[in-house]
Amino acid sequence: MRLLDLRIGWNFTKCRAKYKEHKSANYTFYIVDYRMPENWETYKDILEMRNAGVVKTKYFHTEKEAKKFLNEVT
Repeated sequence: MRLLDLRIGWNFTKCRAKYKEHKSANYTFYIVDYRMPENWETYKDILEMRNAGVVKTKYFHTEKEAKKFLNEVT
């Protein structure tokens, strides 16, 4: 799931990660990118913006926490 509205300054992404070492586990986490730059259209994608350090990023364990944070910053 990916919700994106760069015009108002945020990006919401649901991610799944698989971890295999001593035990196998699947993790779901949420990434919220906020405070998009004014020239966001010049970047190819959100990863390029993260690598350039022009957006703020927060990670959350639950969708509820992520949406609560989004409500606070918008």
